[in-house]
Formats: sequence, structure tokens, C-alpha cells
Amino acid sequence: MEPNYRGAAVEFMRQVIDGRMGNLAMVREDVPFVTGRPATTFRRLATENRETLLRIASER
Repeated sequence: MEPNYRGAAVEFMRQVIDGRMGNLAMVREDVPFVTGRPATTFRRLATENRETLLRIASER
């Protein structure tokens, strides 16, 4: 990866972590409208699908 792209990716993640890009993690009211189901958090999704996610990750 080129240094400029790598640096931009790292800076983006820093901003997500420190809250400057917190709007990306917001659960919006449109999720139930689009999916027909209530919104959930990534933590809950990852917890409920842990085994599947680990299996997929180990296949790569």
C-alpha cells in the first residue's frame, strides 16, 4: 500500500476511535424502515455471530 493511502487509513481510524468521526457509529432510525427489523449494534452482531466470523477469518 502506498504511504499516502496507508497514512490516510490510519488517520481515519484514529478519528473514528477518538470520536471525531462518531457519526459513523450512530444507529439511525431508517434501519427498521429499510430492513424491516430493529437496528442493533456491531458489538451485538459480532457477539451473536462470533463462531461464524472466526471461521470465515480463519479461511483467509
